[in-house]
Amino acid sequence: MVIFSIRGAIPKTYSTGVALPKQNPKINLDLSTQLPAHLDNVPLALNSQHVSHERTTGWISPTLSTSKKIRTLPSLVLHVLKRRNLFNGLKARVELMVYVGSNFAMLRRPVVAEEFFRQVLFTGTSAAAGMVSRGALIGTLLIAYAIDVLGADVTLAVKILLFVVMREVGPLLAAILVIQRSGTAIATNLALMHISGEISSLRQMRIDPHGLLVLPRVIGMALSLAVLTFYVQIIAVGGGMVLSALMINVSLGELLENFFRFASVRDIAYSVLKSMIFGSAIALISCYHGLHPIDDSINAVPKAAVSAVMESMMAIMILNAIFAYLAFGLLFFGLVRAQV
Repeated sequence: MVIFSIRGAIPKTYSTGVALPKQNPKINLDLSTQLPAHLDNVPLALNSQHVSHERTTGWISPTLSTSKKIRTLPSLVLHVLKRRNLFNGLKARVELMVYVGSNFAMLRRPVVAEEFFRQVLFTGTSAAAGMVSRGALIGTLLIAYAIDVLGADVTLAVKILLFVVMREVGPLLAAILVIQRSGTAIATNLALMHISGEISSLRQMRIDPHGLLVLPRVIGMALSLAVLTFYVQIIAVGGGMVLSALMINVSLGELLENFFRFASVRDIAYSVLKSMIFGSAIALISCYHGLHPIDDSINAVPKAAVSAVMESMMAIMILNAIFAYLAFGLLFFGLVRAQV
């Protein structure tokens, strides 16, 4: 790279590493007589690489500067977060959550109530039939594995159904199925409304899209997921008990007696409350990605759905770990225990 700098009648030669002698009798360039005066001190760069000049007597030998700004790890992380607009996205998610939590009274409006019942119908009633086979399958698989590999007796089989299926696997399974079915539908629907201009039309008519579209979906999915979780738990525990009665040669009455001896209201309240939090988180994340697609093209619709699914999966895993630690002092299925 070479930068020409013309300063008066001082002759200068330029090189990329080879130093020319101070005076060369064979070369005599008088640049002041060849270029106009207004071009004096105007740098003409052949590329964008910076060149620092070292002045010698009557000559300038440019040296290439290859030094770059070295970022520390915290500054690099902040730079990446700013570039990806994660701070703004987190702020928008929190604002959406606060809005939903402070505007429950809007459900009394007929239009909002209609959207709420539509969401309950789609997430809860329509999905209930598909939960039967999945719930029964997960319960029977866990019990079959425990009996065959661990040699479980009646007590161990009941504890597995209670502590594993009812507390952890049931809510997680219901949440994953809702993400696949309802979360993608919400993100896709809202992204299409945004791209087609329906969201902008609502704002122009001074109708808040958050109150009409987000609030009923969040509340409807939270209640629907709680009911679906309880439904899955009954199916999974019932299927596991039937298989246990056949493989261990015990009666269903004995299994039920042991189950109610270990179970408590705390377990039911824990699973239902956790499911409602799961449903709220899934709906909020899906609504956020639907209302904020990456661009206005049709390709943004599947990208919004994928982002909603991936973020919802991560959110329920983190929330599940937090709930287990707060309620029972256990983290990662007992690998980490709270200090009592």
